[in-house]
Amino acid sequence: MEVDDILKLISLTQSEINALSDNVGLYFNSTTGKLNLNGTDMNTQGMDETVYDPNSVQDDVFDYANFLGTFQIKGPSITINMTSDIDNLNVDGYNLVYLTAGSNDRRITGIKAPPPGVNRVICFFNNDAFRRKKFIGQSGSSLANNRIVLRGNSTSRNFDDYQITFGVYNHSINRWFLIRMA
Repeated sequence: MEVDDILKLISLTQSEINALSDNVGLYFNSTTGKLNLNGTDMNTQGMDETVYDPNSVQDDVFDYANFLGTFQIKGPSITINMTSDIDNLNVDGYNLVYLTAGSNDRRITGIKAPPPGVNRVICFFNNDAFRRKKFIGQSGSSLANNRIVLRGNSTSRNFDDYQITFGVYNHSINRWFLIRMA
């Protein structure tokens, strides 16, 4: 590439840059701010609920519903302002839980268990910059089925500012397992 070619690229407007794209594949559209696939806004295409087969060749089908279902936390979210420690936290119907606290660090000793046969994964987000949450393992303060098992059978696990953790319920032992992601 010659220097003149580089200077031409630098002086392009955003619409000229977008016109250079072949609009093929998965890309971020900087004009609309949306994720696109082959020039189509993914939000209108509904890929998270369908099987996507771009070439109409059955053997290259990618099942987005199952793939994204593995990684998506669907359903409504809730923000819980923890004014005190919580035993048996009830977040029925919510899969994304934002936790805040007033002026002190707070503890969660258990999470309400789902009904038998219902699998639950809950994403917890510590929405505080300076307030730590602490999950307490196998605490007698919570009902037996609501108790939390922590890695290494630890008695407590800090959940620091802006961290995410996932709670996964295990019906074979009737306990929550926490997985700290960030």
